[in-house]
Amino acid sequence: IAALDAADILRQAGAATVHTASAAADALALIDLYPIGFALLDVNLGDGTSLPVAERLAADGVVFMLVTGYGDASRVLDGYPPARVISKPFTEETLLKNLHEALAEAGQR
Repeated sequence: IAALDAADILRQAGAATVHTASAAADALALIDLYPIGFALLDVNLGDGTSLPVAERLAADGVVFMLVTGYGDASRVLDGYPPARVISKPFTEETLLKNLHEALAEAGQR
């Protein structure tokens, strides 16, 4: 549900294309198929984490943010490349504010 909500928010904010994936392997396949300008990654994917996707995006220089429902995210995120982290449940305002700030920090719009 969070992925669908985020996708709707991003589309309404003007994202031309939004892809969703429920597993790291699926997300990595999308990265191979499409140019990615920004990614929003849920830390916990049920059958694993999004760590391999975060590492790939960081290596490719793609701006991404992490979403987590964990109270103490610092322990969970220790192995992740640096990124903004927002907590679930998030609001449209929180998502878009952090997105704009992350893109501005990376020199994008």
